[in-house]
Amino acid sequence: MRSSFAICLLSGVAIALTWLPTAGALPKGETQIWAEQVYYRFGPFGETRTLEGGLIHVDGQLLPVNAGAWSFWMESASEGEELRVTGRRIPTSLGRVSFRGGDFAFHEIPDDPLRREFQKPAWLRGGSLSLVREHNSLEFHAGRLTERHGFLVGGREPTASRAYGFGLTHSATHGKLELQWDRQESGGPQEPNRQILRATVGHRPHRGWSWLGAARLSRLDDGSATGNSLVAGSEYTAERASVGGHLRRVSPRFRGIGTSSDPHVNEWGGRLRVHIRPGPGVLTGGTLDWARDISPSQGRLPEERFVARGSMAATLIGPLYLGGNLSYRDRTTVDPESLLVDQSTLSGRGEIGWRGSSLQTCIAYVRGIHRDPTIEVGDWHEDRFEGRYVQTIRGATRVGLSGQLAERRLPNGTWTSREKKIEIRLAREGRDQQRLWFIVGREWQEANTLRFERDQWILGAAWTQPLPGGFSFSVEARGFLAAGEREPESARLNLVLRRDFRFGGWEPAVTQSLPEFATIEGRIFEDTNRNGRCDEGEAGIPELRMILGTGAEMRTDHDGTFCFDHVSTGIQLVHLDLSHLPTLYLPPSKGQFRISLRPGQRSRLEVPIRRAASVSGRVVTHDVDGIPEGVPGILVRVRGTFRDVFTDGDGWFRIGGLDAVPVVVEIVEWTLADDLSLAGERAQTVQLQAGKATVAEGFLLKRRIRAVLQHFGR
Repeated sequence: MRSSFAICLLSGVAIALTWLPTAGALPKGETQIWAEQVYYRFGPFGETRTLEGGLIHVDGQLLPVNAGAWSFWMESASEGEELRVTGRRIPTSLGRVSFRGGDFAFHEIPDDPLRREFQKPAWLRGGSLSLVREHNSLEFHAGRLTERHGFLVGGREPTASRAYGFGLTHSATHGKLELQWDRQESGGPQEPNRQILRATVGHRPHRGWSWLGAARLSRLDDGSATGNSLVAGSEYTAERASVGGHLRRVSPRFRGIGTSSDPHVNEWGGRLRVHIRPGPGVLTGGTLDWARDISPSQGRLPEERFVARGSMAATLIGPLYLGGNLSYRDRTTVDPESLLVDQSTLSGRGEIGWRGSSLQTCIAYVRGIHRDPTIEVGDWHEDRFEGRYVQTIRGATRVGLSGQLAERRLPNGTWTSREKKIEIRLAREGRDQQRLWFIVGREWQEANTLRFERDQWILGAAWTQPLPGGFSFSVEARGFLAAGEREPESARLNLVLRRDFRFGGWEPAVTQSLPEFATIEGRIFEDTNRNGRCDEGEAGIPELRMILGTGAEMRTDHDGTFCFDHVSTGIQLVHLDLSHLPTLYLPPSKGQFRISLRPGQRSRLEVPIRRAASVSGRVVTHDVDGIPEGVPGILVRVRGTFRDVFTDGDGWFRIGGLDAVPVVVEIVEWTLADDLSLAGERAQTVQLQAGKATVAEGFLLKRRIRAVLQHFGR
């Protein structure tokens, strides 16, 4: 195991030494380093245990020019250490090479509904090396399987099982073919070695349509079990709707690779998924999943399982929104060993709220009916009310109030517990990432079992303070004080010292999981070098207004950034309000953006704006003494545009709103009076500069002397 990991790690170091010197420029990147000390005392309503320990964390990303993408991640704590180093799409003469070492996903979960559920990931402590050439890729991986846990529950401890394998993938414009073979060695004397062969075929014959088929064949080396799994599905995605589904059959003897058993064994079934966006700001959809045993257990009928889920989210008027979900699951027999559905449940949630720039509030009601088929007294009902109110004061201070009321009862009406909780939160964010917040709350719970009763105060505070040298220090404490006779529940103290490094103009990506909505963020900046990209040193433009297709508005902050949270998925339009654009700037070449959003996606926009230029000058004529005299009412224009203006009473003109390029300024001759004619050039070329008024050379006219044909008089 260690040798395979060392080989992969050394290969990555060799590639780094080969390609990093040829990068030709300082790579973009970011690094985060922090040290944390945790004091944690917790337990269910009085049963307490303590844990304290330190943690050091380092992670970062590098994007060298022409040398792929690199990342590193290291964490060391009192419960264990972890390390991961990756390099992706590194160009070589053979193709693009990627490597991984440390802890990584043995089978990465692609973004399709079939493989997410039916190919559970195992985690490796080992290495992986892959080569991509044109449409083909080859990967080798080897290591020791691990259970994935956090440090608070024991770290990631390797099992006795070693695993290794390879995969071959061919990707084309409208399809994909993947073959993979894996072998897992015995984890103990009672467990034989196992191998699995899988083939996946995907095709997109027409725009919007796609289908996928996956076949797996597993075998234990002692011949005791050979199984198979077949899955086939299709999906159609349109502008306002998507429909997908699949059918599956998994034999009773199928055995997958990993540290846990596959819940989808010994069944045939299917799934149907529908999502519809009937209008702007409205998203609704749901799934149906059903299954039936292939070979029933001895003495039992074949079990049938059914799961239905539905959800809806809608923006009503401006920031007012409505959301809800409903789910039902049931099975026909009592099987304590079933992993797919452990109980029959009907639950629903409804929520209405307001998401404004300075005010957010919501009220929600949750109803649940739970039935445990393995034990009669396990049935119970729950009603829960939740409310939240957050008010922003002067942009930096927020006051929040939240509360909930819940009651749980048995089917005969006997209550098991009632609880109430109210919490007040005060938060302030100052300059330079300085933050401070306080929490005060009260929690009551009555229960039919004395050990579950509680009555306690909730106290919490946190403070983040920037320090010299780019460091920051944070302290967070949560405590519970007994308000009754019972012992308070828990207490926690965190101390964190952090240092962030960013270089090469890198802007770190922010990830956020939003299952029903997406986020649109961006920056309006002054494009001084006219390349259309936001480069280092280019200032943002504040107080500009961006408008979402739903009518929601957002003003840019002091750095020109804006963010629309909780945006409905699908096609959205975002445009810059030109009526609020100062005349100092030119309208952008692209003022409206069309974005296709997926649930949880965070889309980023960059809106470049250039400073406008202007040209001014004077149209004059000379009198008999040679003194210049301004000529009013002469039309002057910029050739090839609609920009023109008449000279004022002193002959001056000024034309603004121009791009900083060479322009031709000319006089429109038909606006000259009958006694005037050009004494100089009709047009002249002027080089304009952004944000400046360029003065053109004056236009010179002359007055015509009328010829005397005949003089009458004495």
